[in-house]
Amino acid sequence: MRFYLITTVLLSTISFAEEYPEAKIIKQEQIKSIKFRTVCIDGYKFLNTDRQISKHVLNNSTIQMFEEKNGISVPSKCE
Repeated sequence: MRFYLITTVLLSTISFAEEYPEAKIIKQEQIKSIKFRTVCIDGYKFLNTDRQISKHVLNNSTIQMFEEKNGISVPSKCE
């Protein structure tokens, strides 16, 4: 009985999982050891940065880009 319960829970979570969003690199630059990428995910812009500190250490950060429209801050959309 426990087997059927676990199987049902696992299959239901798999069937309701969303697809992975597609990410498209719009622009990429590198300044010294830091890489900057403007990425389009689900129609919105994000800034991704990464920096190799040592052989085994990588700092990675992603933030959403915003712009001002009519005095209100709104997420930037990809063109």
